[in-house]
Amino acid sequence: MIRVLALTAAIALGLFVQPAAAAAQCYARFDELAAVLFEHHGEAPAAEMLAKNGNAIHLFVSPDTGAWTISATAPGGAACVLGHSNAFQAIGAAAPEPAGELH
Repeated sequence: MIRVLALTAAIALGLFVQPAAAAAQCYARFDELAAVLFEHHGEAPAAEMLAKNGNAIHLFVSPDTGAWTISATAPGGAACVLGHSNAFQAIGAAAPEPAGELH
């Protein structure tokens, strides 16, 4: 379900553009961005998807603080932040009702 949420957020943010044009905070490599997000915000990758233009879209989340970041990594390796906040909430399907007796 997190992947559905991430895809919805990606579409809402218009992530299908080149990352350098969409964000000002970029890193030469994905692992550099991932390290900064983990060290400073406790965020770890929660979902990933591939955009039509070849960019890898990643959702990072900190379950402890609710911090989240969406990034795009270009095929050449540059990774840019596209959006972030501190109000992440996973949306999942409700648990099914327990089965009762048939009457």
